[in-house]
Amino acid sequence: MIRTATNAITWLIAMAIFATAGLAGGVALQTYRTTGHWQVPTYRDVGELARVLVRTTKPAPKVVYLHRGPIQLTGGTFDDATNNISSTVGRRGVDSVQLRGYRGSDAQWKRIVSCVRETFHPFDIEFVDERPTDDEYIMVALGRHPRDIGYGDHHVGGLSPFNGSVVHRAIVFAFTDSLQNKRRAICNTIAEEVGHAYGLDHTYECSDVMTYLPDCGPKYFRDRDMRCGEHEPRQCANDEPTQNTYRALADLVGLRE
Repeated sequence: MIRTATNAITWLIAMAIFATAGLAGGVALQTYRTTGHWQVPTYRDVGELARVLVRTTKPAPKVVYLHRGPIQLTGGTFDDATNNISSTVGRRGVDSVQLRGYRGSDAQWKRIVSCVRETFHPFDIEFVDERPTDDEYIMVALGRHPRDIGYGDHHVGGLSPFNGSVVHRAIVFAFTDSLQNKRRAICNTIAEEVGHAYGLDHTYECSDVMTYLPDCGPKYFRDRDMRCGEHEPRQCANDEPTQNTYRALADLVGLRE
């Protein structure tokens, strides 16, 4: 998972709404978080603030596109799945990357898709493996290895942009070779990275989908308040003491009828 500065967007919106300086106050905070010092906002800053506000106030997308084949992605500041633009790639300072896609059989792919759909079954989210005609969706790009997008750590099984809120048109990654091409590992990784795109933090609970802890049985989005953390408990994103992944997703997209 890739983590941006915790609470950056939340604080940005609070400043934009409550600061007596109005829009300029919100942008000033953004430039401070980016550069480390206060400065007069530019037109580019105002444009970026407007894009952030739009992205964080729109309804959460209810379609997730599982892209199986090779794909070329362009690095950018913001994610735009419809145009194959990835902020994750952009943070590596490269213009574009080529992912080789999933190399398993059709039968293996169908089992992965079925597993992901089952994991998200309670929620009103549709998982498809053909690119949607609508432009509001999250895309899962399948790669072989994190070095495909410039990451050298072979232990990385997946990556996602994360800011504590919904990342609209996000592109998230699952690296099948790093996951030893195991169906359950690929399924769990896709589910976790999609969860990050919906703003979910890591939970310190081995049976929850969003965990970093070793497996202790089937993983689900658990309907209970859980501490966040990777290898030890900590505060959750946006300084909340706990996270209920089931309720958080239900509030964002609704439950399946």
